[in-house]
Amino acid sequence: PLQGQTDPAVLDDYPWPQLDWFDFSEMDAQLDAYQDYAIMTAPGSASPGTLATIQWLLGMEGALSEMLLHPEFYQALIDHIVKFDLAFLRRIADVAGERIDFYRVGDDFGTQQSLLVSPQVYRRFFQPFMKAVGELARQHGGYYYHHTCGAIRRLIPAFIETGIDVLDPLQVGAAGMVPAELKAEFGDRICFSG
Repeated sequence: PLQGQTDPAVLDDYPWPQLDWFDFSEMDAQLDAYQDYAIMTAPGSASPGTLATIQWLLGMEGALSEMLLHPEFYQALIDHIVKFDLAFLRRIADVAGERIDFYRVGDDFGTQQSLLVSPQVYRRFFQPFMKAVGELARQHGGYYYHHTCGAIRRLIPAFIETGIDVLDPLQVGAAGMVPAELKAEFGDRICFSG
């Protein structure tokens, strides 16, 4: 719906989701019912990830080109998305207290052969939100569990710096994603799942 837009002012009139559209009233009973299990939020119910949302709004080409061609617009778009996503996660955390073990966000940063974004672009546009997710999880006794497919080996140092506790999955068919090598290089600083 925002494909071709480059003026940040357009974003002020976009019908962004509102927290009052969502019913959090069932969460308390659900958390109590599953208290003996590891409880995880999931992409879609907590946050689909910033890049994924931008892909929905701009299309794949726009999501990858506008960050370089119109960075002010791109940052304004991220600011709108993150404002809602963090408020949504805070509402979940307020209800849950310390009953959620893993706060999971999904955002694919890799293809089969390489990255969709460079480590520099990741740090500029995506890391601030992801750091906030990690801080929120830790404030509520949980861990930050991040999903990203693809050949993301070059981003793992930035993910560790971000505060990601668990990285999922290890897409072993993607370039450079050799489990034994990843464990040897990063395994004392991040948990690999899947």
